[in-house]
Amino acid sequence: MHSYWKAGISATDYNQKISGTNVNGEYFDHVHFIAYGEWMYRIFATYSRNINVYAGGGIFLGCNAYELFRKLPKEYRTGYPSAEFIYGLRPSVEMEAFVSRNVAIVVGVHSPITFSSSVSKDIWHVVGSLGVRVNL
Repeated sequence: MHSYWKAGISATDYNQKISGTNVNGEYFDHVHFIAYGEWMYRIFATYSRNINVYAGGGIFLGCNAYELFRKLPKEYRTGYPSAEFIYGLRPSVEMEAFVSRNVAIVVGVHSPITFSSSVSKDIWHVVGSLGVRVNL
């Protein structure tokens, strides 16, 4: 196969340092809970196809939950809702290395572009992933 479709769910915790804070630092915590669909095209493969590199992307939709794991001190309260709807684009690059016929170790870099978030710095992130893929 030269390409494939995939769908999944993901939770990514973002912690952004608040500028001008003390040495210990305060962080603004928000989590993206998303469902996504992607199309990936193989751009490199070994002759045996044990190692493959794919590039592609897709779309996502989900929820942005604020201060879920780490609450802000009262002096930094933001007034954001506890959660809000988000959607966007998700360009990706992945490498898979098969350890058996149907099981692969997968390393990926995803760069979600988020729309409709209340956080102005939440538009673009770079996220790495490591996992195991089982092809049925």
